[in-house]
Amino acid sequence: MKKQKIRRDIKIAKVIALSLIILLSAFSACYLMFGNFFNRSVVVFSNLNNNFSYSYKINTKANDFVDYSDDKNYTAYVTDLIENLDLEFKYKFEDTSYRQSEIKYKYDITGKLFGYYNKNSEEQKIIEKDYEILPATEKTTKGNMIALDEKFQVDIRPLNELINNFKTEQDMQISATYDIILNVEIEGVSKEKISYSPNISIEIGSKTTKITGANNRVDNMSVDSVEEVNLEGNNLKYVIVLGIIAALALIRVIYLLFFTDELVVIRNVYKAEINEIIRSCQDKIVVVNNLPEFENKHVIEVDYIEEIVKLSEELYKPILCYENDEETVTQFIVVSDETVYKFIIYKK
Repeated sequence: MKKQKIRRDIKIAKVIALSLIILLSAFSACYLMFGNFFNRSVVVFSNLNNNFSYSYKINTKANDFVDYSDDKNYTAYVTDLIENLDLEFKYKFEDTSYRQSEIKYKYDITGKLFGYYNKNSEEQKIIEKDYEILPATEKTTKGNMIALDEKFQVDIRPLNELINNFKTEQDMQISATYDIILNVEIEGVSKEKISYSPNISIEIGSKTTKITGANNRVDNMSVDSVEEVNLEGNNLKYVIVLGIIAALALIRVIYLLFFTDELVVIRNVYKAEINEIIRSCQDKIVVVNNLPEFENKHVIEVDYIEEIVKLSEELYKPILCYENDEETVTQFIVVSDETVYKFIIYKK
């Protein structure tokens, strides 16, 4: 195969440029692959929404007065007429930015009995007892939300008896509440574990019972999490592209080094100088094929082309340009009435 000829300076410039492309591509590919160990940690911000609601049904003892089972929006209930309560807790957690996560969550429902004694207008907590209503449950799901719906029954008669017995035996008038708490712990959507504990409160040890709590409660929050982005889904395509670029550049370098011949171009300084003078003074220069006769004229040879140009302008004469047949000598001439001015360039 005949080798392609290419100028030496162009060949060197191409090899240097292609080598830089190979080095940069290889460095970038290595950084994407190994600089972050195939994964990249990014901080992701999410908007989270907690929604808690509850409902209940009062089961009434047989009596001739009221039936709380058919709730008529009572503001309170006669304590001694309550058999028990059917409760339903609904909870929904949602990442409203719709980011998919592997959500790990744990929840339970507990009861807390609190007794308070009022002394000098100061409410002092003197009783605190814990009760398990729903044992801890752990689950994992993939997505942007979780939803809980738990139904359970609470019998408050033993609690009323306990508080009333305390009042009698200790001869103290106290107020008491029984708080039913949904405890939720969520992992996987932020750097920290998210805890949420909505509750309702039931009066205990009183003639009437009232149930209170923020129903249909919505809490919004914004949190950040660190997410590991795998190379396969993000950086791999860039590594492949960079690899292809480096490979093509390497093939081109090999071709230039082994399958081309250097064409050494020697610059003709003589011609370059003449062409530059003609280009810069083209409106004053007339190229002639033969020298005119200069009999009886005084010939002066000047050292710089600028002097010839100046004489041409002062005398309003053109500059004659003549090159000998061997193309070894070029003369730039201005002719006046009695004098011939010459600037001569010799090929070296």
